[in-house]
Amino acid sequence: MADAATMALGLMKEELKNEEIERRIEAMRRIGVVAKVIGPEQARTTLLDLLRESVEDDDEVLLAMAKSLAELVDAIGGPEHAGLLLPLLASVAGCEETVVRDEAARAMKKVMADMSAEKLQRHGIPAARELSTGDWFTSRVSATALFGPLLAKIKDAEASAELRSLFGRLCRDDTPMVRRAAAGRLDEVAGAIDHTALVSELLPHFNSLIADDHDSTRLIAVGQCANVAKLLTEAECNTHMLELVKACAEDKSWRVRVNIAKDFFTLSQALGSAKTTSELLVLYIMLLQDPEAEVRAAACGSLPGYFDLVGSAKFISDVVPCMRDLSVDMALNVRVKLSVVLVDVAAKLGRQASGAHLIQAIMQCLRDEASEVRLNVLGNLRGFTDVLGIDLVLSSIVPTIISLSSDKQWRVRESVAARMPLLAEVVGTSVFESK
Repeated sequence: MADAATMALGLMKEELKNEEIERRIEAMRRIGVVAKVIGPEQARTTLLDLLRESVEDDDEVLLAMAKSLAELVDAIGGPEHAGLLLPLLASVAGCEETVVRDEAARAMKKVMADMSAEKLQRHGIPAARELSTGDWFTSRVSATALFGPLLAKIKDAEASAELRSLFGRLCRDDTPMVRRAAAGRLDEVAGAIDHTALVSELLPHFNSLIADDHDSTRLIAVGQCANVAKLLTEAECNTHMLELVKACAEDKSWRVRVNIAKDFFTLSQALGSAKTTSELLVLYIMLLQDPEAEVRAAACGSLPGYFDLVGSAKFISDVVPCMRDLSVDMALNVRVKLSVVLVDVAAKLGRQASGAHLIQAIMQCLRDEASEVRLNVLGNLRGFTDVLGIDLVLSSIVPTIISLSSDKQWRVRESVAARMPLLAEVVGTSVFESK
């Protein structure tokens, strides 16, 4: 057995120093096999020492190393010794290549998932500290991935305070790439810390990232709004989130407006019906009428939910006119998104209001020049029939469906044919045969 271990280590050392990169990559892929041959004790010492000599190798080799180290916990003796892998992975996580850094960070998170809070405090915090205070921005970018998992397990007050402080430094880092990475981890950290720390420490960092000079950072921070808002009370949302939502809805970057539009219902729900009706509804209308088609399309997703927040009267008077405009929007993606949610909005409005105010938009989508829009309406035919009733279906929808049976797009004709049994069931055999 000793001879086998010696041979395995010798071969590994030889392969890792080979001039051919393919041989070194293959050696890294065999780390787990070698560890099993030499046993946990030698794997923790000799093998890891050998791998440390390769942390300056080519990116492809380091990528293979990170992937192998993520699976090495059992081979080095289990979670009790998993912390020994973190310094090595931290070295890889500071490299220049993004793909390698991301893989190393994922490996560190996987290794930490098996560790106890005590072991994380002993090994995980030093690794996070080393990366967070590194001279190169690359290591600080990788560090942002560690704070959510660490804070979720470590409940020691002093240790948690240090981790929150380190993460706060990354949120205020001079390098935009670091701030952007920190912005992408806000929800993980928010969900891992106590409520007091969330409100007093994390929200100020959140505010600064939302107002960042770089569009890309603001864009990512805005994407975290809904997840953070879910952790706050309605009163706290009104205090800390309302002005942020307003600012994002009017941001100069259309990409930021897209992100806020995607979550506008969730955010409005967190802020409450009263604030939504008095202050956010006008912003939502602005998003539905935004100059950028992507923003309008994203805002369509909130239409069914907004009915519940503002009530029937305000929805009909303020929102439905926008829906009629959107049904003839120049952008196909906007009309497609509207056609998907129409049936849900109709169900909220009910038969009378849908027949009076929404039928125009429904019919426009059913006659749309794009087959995808027509198919979305046809696909929800049963839902429309249940809401609108037989009389309106017969007078408005059925004639259009009959005309679609000779549509130039075969998928539309197929969709019409597939819904003929439903039509026969709804209108009755005699009416169906006559029509």
